[in-house]
Amino acid sequence: MATQSAQSIAAHTIFVERDGWVYYVTNWQKRFNEPARPKLVRLSPRHFVRYQEFKQAGRSPKTIAYLLFKKAAVKATAAPVMEITRLKKSADERTVTVDIAMLNHEQVLSLLQRALGERFPGLRTMALAEIRRLYLAVQALKRQS
Repeated sequence: MATQSAQSIAAHTIFVERDGWVYYVTNWQKRFNEPARPKLVRLSPRHFVRYQEFKQAGRSPKTIAYLLFKKAAVKATAAPVMEITRLKKSADERTVTVDIAMLNHEQVLSLLQRALGERFPGLRTMALAEIRRLYLAVQALKRQS
């Protein structure tokens, strides 16, 4: 972005929409407390789509920034330690819940093929979003039966 337009960005701005693109102000937290020149990064196509979805859902820019870029903090307490000890005793009870949106193409493909009990080489050519939908549909069918 041009220097002149970068300087005209308000101090509490997190996202800048210009010329059909959305830019993320990477140093927005620092700029909330002290004056600093904004550092802008154009959102990737994937982040742009997610940004638009969150925006249409009425999320605030701060919430969108955390949803797009921040990782959840892990809280340690005494209860999970007992849970981990119990899980080590029985391999059948070891389960980790992961959001399917976090998995890459190969991981979702592996889950899908495991759920189907068969390898399908043609599935590798499908888009990630389609494989995710197919996996979720297979899981829904399994729950119904």
